[in-house]
Amino acid sequence: MSFARPPILDTDACLEFVNSLEYGKEHGPLKNLEECGKAEAVWSCLHEIYPSWFDESLHPSNFATPEEALSQILYYLDEFHENKYAADFKVITDNINHFLSGDPSLILKTYEFLLLATIHGEGQQIIAKIMEMSQSTQTLIQTILQEHADINEKDFAEQIEDSDKTIAKLKEDIEAYMDKIVEAESDSLGAMGLRKQVDSYKEKVADAEERLSTVLAEKDALVKLKEEVEKQVSTIEKKLEVKELEIAQLHATIEAKDFEISNMSEKLKDIDKHQGRDIVGDLEALEREKKKSGAESAAKIVELTNELDDLKRVKQRLEKNNAVYLAQIAVLQKELSTGLNGGVDAQKFQELVTKTAKQEEEIKQLQESKDEMARQMMEALAKRAEGGGTTGGEDKDENAAAALIDNVSHLNKS
Repeated sequence: MSFARPPILDTDACLEFVNSLEYGKEHGPLKNLEECGKAEAVWSCLHEIYPSWFDESLHPSNFATPEEALSQILYYLDEFHENKYAADFKVITDNINHFLSGDPSLILKTYEFLLLATIHGEGQQIIAKIMEMSQSTQTLIQTILQEHADINEKDFAEQIEDSDKTIAKLKEDIEAYMDKIVEAESDSLGAMGLRKQVDSYKEKVADAEERLSTVLAEKDALVKLKEEVEKQVSTIEKKLEVKELEIAQLHATIEAKDFEISNMSEKLKDIDKHQGRDIVGDLEALEREKKKSGAESAAKIVELTNELDDLKRVKQRLEKNNAVYLAQIAVLQKELSTGLNGGVDAQKFQELVTKTAKQEEEIKQLQESKDEMARQMMEALAKRAEGGGTTGGEDKDENAAAALIDNVSHLNKS
């Protein structure tokens, strides 16, 4: 099992190519070459490249076995390439079982022929997808296309040379027979026979010239293909130039940032050296901030005092209700102990227990609110203390704060 030339395509490039197509997106991403060796994968890629040639009738589901489906797909792919690679296709079809079992050489060679088909695809979408692949994969695909283009060009050149030789030989034969006709002009029967031979050779010359015309047309097509490949290479080179420019710009940005950091470091050193010069200004700004904070603290103390008064009233009400509930619970407990009105009193007892628990929870929340007010008040006094000296108005605020502290302490004890 050997090919005229071993596969150039490698596993990573093959997987990247298949994963860029719809099959890879629906079933992938594919991670190993064996997944590319399924008949459905081969058909799906070809269908996306040239849907009118590899249509739904070739879908593997229309065949009894994967082997039969793949054999038919490869037959049409060989026909698509005009049987130029018939020997390689025979190697693949003779080893279809190995192909479906994941033989790397067979799979990679087949996908090389798929890549060759992209040049003649019905749209440019596949070419656009190839242009978005990694640089290593693009380079490998271009190498494959270029090698096959060179091989075809060489074969066409040999065919043209052989056709030229054939035409020249036929022309020499015609001239020789024409000489015989002249010499044997008296012999009409012999002349007629020679004329037939001349006509026959003329037909052969016409056939040879037709073949030559076909070969020349194929050569023109090959030249166009080569130009297209060169154009793609040029496009990739331009993309590389853009990427290199982007990298250069990134390096420039990094250098600019390094320079900026260096300047900042120098500025920090200058600040450290001349730090004393700004101390007076900083102290003045701090003093203004402290005075402003003192005014805010005074307002906060008044607000907290009012809230504390409200809390006192709420606590008194809750404690009174709680005392009533506790008395009722004591009565019910006594009645339960003597067995009177067991069912009804037990229910009342439970309701009072629930109300008492709720009352205790409200008292707990009240305590937490009171603690938070005390904390805020202490913070306000601390800010005032940080502000330095006091004025007459500030003495009143401090007296109010002291009174508030006493009230909070009393509330804690009660």
